[in-house]
Amino acid sequence: MHKMITAVIRRALFDKITAEFEKRRIHFTCYPVKGFGKEVRLYHDDIHDRVKIEIIADEKDVDSIKEIFYSNVNHGTTGAGILAVYSIDEFVEFSEVV
Repeated sequence: MHKMITAVIRRALFDKITAEFEKRRIHFTCYPVKGFGKEVRLYHDDIHDRVKIEIIADEKDVDSIKEIFYSNVNHGTTGAGILAVYSIDEFVEFSEVV
């Protein structure tokens, strides 16, 4: 069974986290996003640039992938980031379809 791991992190953490992914050969998709968190005054300065990372992984690999994020994010600081793990009902890798 596969899981989708989605994380939104500060740009400053991106290189460090993706270097770990490269070492462990973890495939991922990323793109820039903008957003605001819990403490919002809705001024332009409150909308922050972040990076969203998406990973589809075997269920057995999820804990080690989460640990990469946990060990590189500054816990306890506002705007440190978010992480979610979703179940995937169906997964098809087109290179393997005949």
